[in-house]
Amino acid sequence: MEFMRKYVIDGVTDVKLRDGERLWPVKLNYSSESSYGVFAAGWSAFVRDCNLKAGDVCLFELVDEQNLVIHVRVLLRRID
Repeated sequence: MEFMRKYVIDGVTDVKLRDGERLWPVKLNYSSESSYGVFAAGWSAFVRDCNLKAGDVCLFELVDEQNLVIHVRVLLRRID
């Protein structure tokens, strides 16, 4: 939750998810009261475009603090 406390305000923050050279604008909802964050608007487009499925494991790495760009790497894909 250190990332959330440092970069995300309570409520909704705009971030960009990156996979390769493509960027997806995504809303990140956060509540400091519950210490819980969730990707919202834009997440489903990212999931669809990257063909993510249940069982995939993703690593999120902040690569641009000023513009809140997060590089997403799929480490392990599910077996179809």
